[in-house]
Amino acid sequence: MTNLSRDWARAVVDVPVPVTADVTRVSDLLEAIGEQAYKDVELHHLLFDAPQVIMQSLDVDHFQLRVVARTLPGKQFEVGRMLRARIAAGLRQEGINLPPTLERGNQMASPTPPMPLVLPVPRLLQHFRPGWD
Repeated sequence: MTNLSRDWARAVVDVPVPVTADVTRVSDLLEAIGEQAYKDVELHHLLFDAPQVIMQSLDVDHFQLRVVARTLPGKQFEVGRMLRARIAAGLRQEGINLPPTLERGNQMASPTPPMPLVLPVPRLLQHFRPGWD
């Protein structure tokens, strides 16, 4: 068995986009950002080729595009951070914002916060751990 990817790693950036946005426009924008990143002297020596854009998933309120870049081993996190910054700036510049539910971490509004789970300490353990009541 041979590890064919031992000489490279993948930086993966998932980009959630509102379904109201034009998927072709956003995909083209992400490809352009990837091409610019590949041509940039700061990133070119870390990348093997221009990042690819893939449609990852489609949900009710957003679709997920994935930007995948082949990079030097151990540099995938650095490249990922640099790509995220470029992608965020590019989306902002084009007026494309994250869906509000995604910006809040997809939290559902609830009238009361959930109660914490508190379990009594079993009597058996009280004998081994003095001071537990």
